[in-house]
Amino acid sequence: MVSAGGLDVTVTPQNIFNAASQIVKNANFKDPEEFFTNPGDKPFQPKPPDPQQQAVIEIQQRQQELDAADLAQKDKKEDNRHEEAMLGLAQDQKENDDKVSIAFETIMTKITELELKFEKDLPTPEFSFDSANGLTRQ
Repeated sequence: MVSAGGLDVTVTPQNIFNAASQIVKNANFKDPEEFFTNPGDKPFQPKPPDPQQQAVIEIQQRQQELDAADLAQKDKKEDNRHEEAMLGLAQDQKENDDKVSIAFETIMTKITELELKFEKDLPTPEFSFDSANGLTRQ
């Protein structure tokens, strides 16, 4: 309890002394003050933090902040790379759709030219193309 920060909250120095005294008495010793000092009614005075230890803690906190900032920057770069890749894929898809559309229109033009040349209707293709749906059967 003491090491978890409970000293002077849930356990006082007097409580600790009383428990230690009872252990000494149970061990058949008469005077617990041979082994432990009675704190009396003095209020608990925590020792001031060690300046070196405080400096180490501050350095560790600063390093954690720097690590978090570095990680956030890496995440942002990765998000940007992902977005650029997605835009590139969308552009490639549009270019491919445009090529297919042009090819389809070329075929339809050739069919119309052949129909006019031979004065005979050719069977209409059973498919159509648009950039939203791609190549579909009619």
